[in-house]
Amino acid sequence: MKKLIEFLQEWTKEHPYQTIGLAAGFFVSLLIVLIGFWKAIFVFLMTCIGYLIGKNKDGGHSLSDLGNRIKEFFKIERK
Repeated sequence: MKKLIEFLQEWTKEHPYQTIGLAAGFFVSLLIVLIGFWKAIFVFLMTCIGYLIGKNKDGGHSLSDLGNRIKEFFKIERK
């Protein structure tokens, strides 16, 4: 058992992004099985929105700045 733990620790250090992808994939598949596809999509979207709000606040911006940036992103020029 000790060799397995050492192997996993070494593999995780050598492949950090594969480890994150593996954990994320497992978590998403578990969510889908436990709460269903559409509810899992909703949880994912709310998590992304929370991340964006937190990232915006960490950068010292207000929520209105985030709203303005979203409006600019979806702005359609009319002729």
